[in-house]
Amino acid sequence: VDDHFYVIFNAHSEELEFTIPAEKYGKEWTKLLDTSNGESSEIYKSGEKIKVNSHSVVLLQSPS
Repeated sequence: VDDHFYVIFNAHSEELEFTIPAEKYGKEWTKLLDTSNGESSEIYKSGEKIKVNSHSVVLLQSPS
């Protein structure tokens, strides 16, 4: 069993809001990478909303 990863691609020209996956995939998610502003260590809860800047990618990880 491995960790869960959630990759968010925002190809739109404006900031968009995404929803963190349901709790069955992980209760807490750590932001590992945000191409709009570098690495990060922000923590999100399942079901929480996250804003992603235009033309960027965000990588989140939830430990198994």
